Amino acid sequence: DTYSSLPEHINFLEGDVSTANWLARQQKLEAYKKDLAEDMTILFGYPEWVLLKGDGLKNAHNLNTVIYSRFYYDGNSSRCQAFEDKFKNMFKKEIIKTTPIQAAIGFDTGYFLINALRKGNGNVVDSQYRYDGLQYGFYFGDYEDGNGIENKALFFISFKPDGTIQRVMY
Repeated sequence: DTYSSLPEHINFLEGDVSTANWLARQQKLEAYKKDLAEDMTILFGYPEWVLLKGDGLKNAHNLNTVIYSRFYYDGNSSRCQAFEDKFKNMFKKEIIKTTPIQAAIGFDTGYFLINALRKGNGNVVDSQYRYDGLQYGFYFGDYEDGNGIENKALFFISFKPDGTIQRVMY
């Protein structure tokens, strides 16, 4: 059963997910979690990215947080570390740590286009190629009304209490 591993309590935070709003909710959420004395997951979408640094990242892990987003770069993953090492070796400088990572945007876009063109015999749209990149995902499909295409890739990023991060593309 797909849902058997989900915690019994899933809390959805909606509306303003700014840093100030998240920090104000943290203490209440931590207290609520202690009162439950069992697993709890917080799900919300598209936070300000500064939220997921420093204490905000630590709290995201503590609260078993899941977010959805069009992009996420996990600088601690072996894949991203290998990319950063190759970048430094090739360009003799570190990647600039912005959000999003500009070097990863270029790499992901180029990698997707080259492979989609190859798989689609020169036609990116017909390739149906799915790419789960370093930071971005690409999967193009038709709009519901059939007038054009859109990137349908979306990530769910889980910040686990053990400090790990899991990113799944849908």
